[in-house]
Amino acid sequence: MLPYTLELAFAGTWQYIFHWGIGVALIIGLLAAAYFTTAIPLIGPFLGEFHKDLLWAAFAVAVFLAGSWMGDKDATIRCKAQQIVVEKTVKNAVNKATHPSKRQDRWDDPHN
Repeated sequence: MLPYTLELAFAGTWQYIFHWGIGVALIIGLLAAAYFTTAIPLIGPFLGEFHKDLLWAAFAVAVFLAGSWMGDKDATIRCKAQQIVVEKTVKNAVNKATHPSKRQDRWDDPHN
């Protein structure tokens, strides 16, 4: 079992490691396949026609990862903005509840 600080540091990072790891491994694999279709004479004649398709597939995965990164960044900014609004609302509610008002609340009568 990891100590608390390490567990806290790595909490929620598995989906990023998994997502980016698969994407980067797929890009590397596609680029390697595209390179080896022309570099190895035994398979070059058979897979040479897929060279451009493999490059386009690697580019498509890279575009998908970039879009994913931008969406994640935008979602993080939105969550931070929502957190600020929630904190202001809670702070205002607490201030209203803890500061005495000018008007006596009829339900705060000690004889009730």
